[in-house]
Amino acid sequence: ESERRLWEPPPRLTVSEWADHHRVLGADVSAEPGPWETRRTPYLRDFQDALGDPTVEEVYLMKVPQVGGSEALRNGLGYWVDVDPGPCLIVYPSERAGREVVDERLVPLFRDSPRLRGHLTGVARDVQLRQLNLDTMSLFTGHAGSPQSLATRPCRYGVCDETDKYPPWSGREADPVALVEARLHTYAHRRKVVCISTPTTPGGTIATLCAAIPPTARAWWSVTCPACGW
Repeated sequence: ESERRLWEPPPRLTVSEWADHHRVLGADVSAEPGPWETRRTPYLRDFQDALGDPTVEEVYLMKVPQVGGSEALRNGLGYWVDVDPGPCLIVYPSERAGREVVDERLVPLFRDSPRLRGHLTGVARDVQLRQLNLDTMSLFTGHAGSPQSLATRPCRYGVCDETDKYPPWSGREADPVALVEARLHTYAHRRKVVCISTPTTPGGTIATLCAAIPPTARAWWSVTCPACGW
């Protein structure tokens, strides 16, 4: 029986279920530190679960500020590291923004959750600005102003964070989202590209991406503001 238990496959959890079991928010990233509870932000359940759905290759989230979207995205990162690993490239609007997120959000993500802390290698050089090496996979970071940082290695996961804050793109290189998608070709149907942003204009990147989704693939969910009713 002891050998049987050792060979049992891990339970199949959605990303939201995984977060409810394993994600812990520290006091430096949340006003209410402690275990993550999806029931507190039920409107993020579908977005999170799409991050772990093997039948979904593209996930776009257009959102208002401060509704938990970025933390929900980090739940997806934790799930990938723990359950379904593969090299991941995360693109930020600028090098400074990337440095701040790595120091203030990604490192605490692995430090505060015991399940994820176990994936840290304990080697100091494995935690850097542009690369976090874990025991299951690597997280690479780049910024939208540097095509070179987006075109160096094949990845399975590509995350474009705050796309509408990316600088204007010109020259012979493709736009940052297209460059990220090009990095994922090796993984074919196992790839996943995620774009998340607060919109700026109807012609902004995230609005354009969402508008281009075929109607047959589109899934909408909304939350009504208790103050104004919209």
